[in-house]
Amino acid sequence: MQTVITYYKNLTRWDIKSYLCLFISPYAVEELGKYIYEHSEKENIGNESEKEFPILGVTNKVGVYLNEYVKGENINQPYKKVRGGELTYNPYRVNVGSIGIVQKEYDNFYISPAYVVFGTKEGLLNEYIYLVLSSDWFNQYLRAATSGSVRQNLTFDLLSELKVPIPSLKIQEKIVSDWRKAQKEAQELNKKAGEKEKSVDDYILREIGIEKKKYENKKGAFVIWFKDLERWDTYFYREDFFDLNKQLEKINLDYLGKKAVFVSRPWNKNDFPTGVFKYVQISDVNKQNGIYNCEEIFVNEAPSRATQIIRKNDILISTTRPYLAAFAKVKDDFDGCVASSGFSVIEKTSDDLDKNYLLEFLKSYAGLKQLEQRMTGASYPAITQEELEKIKIPLPSLTKQKEIAKKVEAIRAEIAGIKNKASGILETTQIEIGKMLKA
Repeated sequence: MQTVITYYKNLTRWDIKSYLCLFISPYAVEELGKYIYEHSEKENIGNESEKEFPILGVTNKVGVYLNEYVKGENINQPYKKVRGGELTYNPYRVNVGSIGIVQKEYDNFYISPAYVVFGTKEGLLNEYIYLVLSSDWFNQYLRAATSGSVRQNLTFDLLSELKVPIPSLKIQEKIVSDWRKAQKEAQELNKKAGEKEKSVDDYILREIGIEKKKYENKKGAFVIWFKDLERWDTYFYREDFFDLNKQLEKINLDYLGKKAVFVSRPWNKNDFPTGVFKYVQISDVNKQNGIYNCEEIFVNEAPSRATQIIRKNDILISTTRPYLAAFAKVKDDFDGCVASSGFSVIEKTSDDLDKNYLLEFLKSYAGLKQLEQRMTGASYPAITQEELEKIKIPLPSLTKQKEIAKKVEAIRAEIAGIKNKASGILETTQIEIGKMLKA
């Protein structure tokens, strides 16, 4: 058992965890409030009902990202406006790394008022403090600064009281430089992984007999036979879409709606007696990794889009911006999670369609182009369930489908190995930074 004695004049909180976890460094350890300012500017963007506003999000995987465009009519509270170079975090998830730097291209975008937004003053580099706050080696000190036992919260005031190592700007610059070097090495490896990812697409197309061609955007009039007329918008008949469909017509295929059983499993609070569920939203899924993250949510704070339960081996298809291929096969870790209504969920497929092959086809050029063709909406493109079920699925023999899926799985294993090496470089660098800053 550990005992800590503190003077009453130094007593700022009554919980003991902040006094049991003190950071010791060869450099000055100071309260962060001296070097940061809160940016709490908000705007009532809901007043402009027809205008669409860019809304940012933050995750522990990608940092700050563009989450969605939302019309003012769907916003019922003021949102914070952020500036490039500032930092922002989810006060309830910063303890798991949900913090990031706002990139220049996101300057004057908006973020939920629930997020903390702050900038740095003279004597502190934004990249340096991001490295400290997001690192594993500093995490126990960050957690000690939060309030709450079940749901830890780090307000700006608590962040300001957090004591962090503040070396000279020269040393901060050296740390940031080392980190950038590690990032560059990791980026080179990720580039190699990206090339292998492209080889997956080339392999699938070759095996099903589809040729990927290059097209230039053309202006002017064009002619479509009436028998080929399915929709009245000209976008639908873009040359690359039209050519792909002509190629698909020469292949044995069927429509997704005829080969897959879609399901939506509603839930109620009795399904989660602990009062907490794991939530998978679209930003938790990507083309390379499938589902890579989920968030614990209190049942009484469930987002309106948290509508359906997912099960092992379901296939999730993001219907918002489907060209990003946020599709996944649900693994054990995410069985029983609640998912966003932005996913269409396939429970099973017909006997002549392998699920793994289907997933890889949908993520291929031939699958994504069809999804792109059938989506609607300029700022917030999405595909309806009806249009999704019209996607054409090539049907080689079941043996061939399994062969394609197995080969793709092997290539993806190579890709994962390369990416793990890239992650290892970053993790090692973070550890070295921690050793340098801790006594």
